Amino acid sequence: MSNYDPAHNRVTPRIFKVSGHAPGITFSPLQILALITAFCFSAPLVATAAEEQYLVKPFRKIDRDYISQGLQRVDNLLSRHFGVYLSGDTQLDLGYLQRLLDEQRVDSDDLQTLQGMGVALGEVLRKERYLKWVRYIDPEGASRALQLTHEDYYVFPITLISRRASVGAKVDIQVLFQRAVDNIDAYIESQRYQ
Repeated sequence: MSNYDPAHNRVTPRIFKVSGHAPGITFSPLQILALITAFCFSAPLVATAAEEQYLVKPFRKIDRDYISQGLQRVDNLLSRHFGVYLSGDTQLDLGYLQRLLDEQRVDSDDLQTLQGMGVALGEVLRKERYLKWVRYIDPEGASRALQLTHEDYYVFPITLISRRASVGAKVDIQVLFQRAVDNIDAYIESQRYQ
């Protein structure tokens, strides 16, 4: 029996069922749109010189303040809900960020806090792979990015979490972190033979 009913086509949202390994998983049209949007936005995490024209400038005081405020925002949230602060320990801090999301301590429309979490993720990446914060300016505008030292390789962590969480997509902090590290390491390895 078909679940298509022309009389209700415009008023009743359709639910799409995914069969196979996961019985009973359903998605509404809004969830599907969110997944498609998250997939589209998950495009390149990085940029290289060969891909586009850009300028790189050192951080200004306003940029350093932005990073500090983002970290402070996350610390305040962690302190209020869990009695902890960002520690500087990679796995611990990634776990804290994930817990904030899993326990829904940040609203999906709280862009400032979500981007603050992106700053915290960026700080973990910076320390793990000896990156530095820079201003990256291209035809689209200016962004704060992490640069691989002495290389034309950039990572844009600040919006990694917000652009997924804001559309209701599940965010796996460890996966985002590992993907960034793997991309950096692959780039470094590729440069050895040039």
